[in-house]
Amino acid sequence: MENRRSLSQPLLSSTSAAPTTPTSPNLSNHAVLLRLLLVAVVGLTSLWANHEASKGFDITILNNAKGSSAGQRFDLFYVSNDEATRLLLNASNFIQNLIYPSQDLPKKIIKSVHLTLSLRDLSSNVAVEQLDGGVDFAVHLSPSIFNDTNMNHAMSTAILRGMSRVWLWNGEGHAPPSLLDGMVEHIVAAAGFVEKKYSGGAVGTLAACEPMWWKDKDPMEIATFLDYHERQGEGFIQRLNQALRSRWQDRTVDNVLGLPDQRPCGSFNTSGSL
Repeated sequence: MENRRSLSQPLLSSTSAAPTTPTSPNLSNHAVLLRLLLVAVVGLTSLWANHEASKGFDITILNNAKGSSAGQRFDLFYVSNDEATRLLLNASNFIQNLIYPSQDLPKKIIKSVHLTLSLRDLSSNVAVEQLDGGVDFAVHLSPSIFNDTNMNHAMSTAILRGMSRVWLWNGEGHAPPSLLDGMVEHIVAAAGFVEKKYSGGAVGTLAACEPMWWKDKDPMEIATFLDYHERQGEGFIQRLNQALRSRWQDRTVDNVLGLPDQRPCGSFNTSGSL
């Protein structure tokens, strides 16, 4: 009987060598470049993700003064090179390390910050607006910043002041603005941006005898007293900020200081302060 070839048997011998296609050097180099590009993209994506995670909140830079001299300089020196974002993040990190030095201290939740150059001059270099929801903030910069002889210093200080107001608790919206302004100036001084110094020495009886010594006072004067209490008991500013998580009471500051209802009178020495 005639032998028949099984259909399962390969038509080509298993010993036959498969034809090879010569690899072009150009194709090989192209493949290497593609791999390197892929690695770079993955690396950059990872760095960006880490950057976004580290800042913890969204940042939007807005220029409402486009076309003006201030708006053009803002775009050139602070927007095109991301300098505004860097200044904001540096200020935010400094403030958080100062007033929230421990993870045990409850921290404000900040979802987003809109850094905006205003169209018209403001009454000061910076103003902060809390948007709907309480976790979004607008930091408005005044175009007058660009009239300063030291523009970079003015911009850095304005952003530091603005972010200080963002991160500080405010007694559920009832803390005295003068006290908050004084706390902001204390932070500004701690960062080395001191625009005015007191000579020190005996400073009246304001902090010793007046129950509400922060009311309607100059922010720099309040900052001087805050600095004095900080030097008397390290961590005072952190404790005061934490106390402002709750609704403001007239005795909030005295409670943080541990002062009795009847305050002892007498002046104190502020040498070495701001």
